[in-house]
Amino acid sequence: MNNWLKKYNRLSPHQRRLFRKVICEITWISLNLRFRSFQNFKQWFSRSIQAYVFDNDHLLSETILKVSTINPKKFTCLTQALTFKKMKGLEPDYKLIIGIQCNSSTSLDAHAWVEKNGQVVVGNVPDFKYTTLWIWE
Repeated sequence: MNNWLKKYNRLSPHQRRLFRKVICEITWISLNLRFRSFQNFKQWFSRSIQAYVFDNDHLLSETILKVSTINPKKFTCLTQALTFKKMKGLEPDYKLIIGIQCNSSTSLDAHAWVEKNGQVVVGNVPDFKYTTLWIWE
C-alpha cells in the first residue's frame, strides 16, 4: 500500500483528479454491468454519456490501465473500453468493439477495445484475428 501511495503522490494534481475520476467511472460501470441486464445496461449507458470530452487519449488510456491494475478481475477489457468511451463523451470517432476468437475446438476468447480511425486507443488487441460481434458507435 505504501508503494501505491508513493506512486499516487508523484502524479501531478491534474493526473490525480483524472485518476480519481477514472476510479469512480470504472467502478460505477462495473457495478452496473453486474446488476443490470445487458439490454438495460445499454440503455443506461447511452443515457449516461455526457457531452464533455477529455482531450488527451493517451493520458486517459494510460490512467484507465493503471486503475484497472487495482482489481484486474473486476476491471476487465470491457469495463476499460466502456470507461474510455464514456469519458470521451459523445465524440462519434470512437467505436467500442467486442470480438471473439476460437483458440481451439473448446476455447473461445472474447475481447473489447476502442478504436479511432482504425487505430486501437484502449484494449490492445493481440496479433491474432478477432471476429467482430458488436460495434458501439
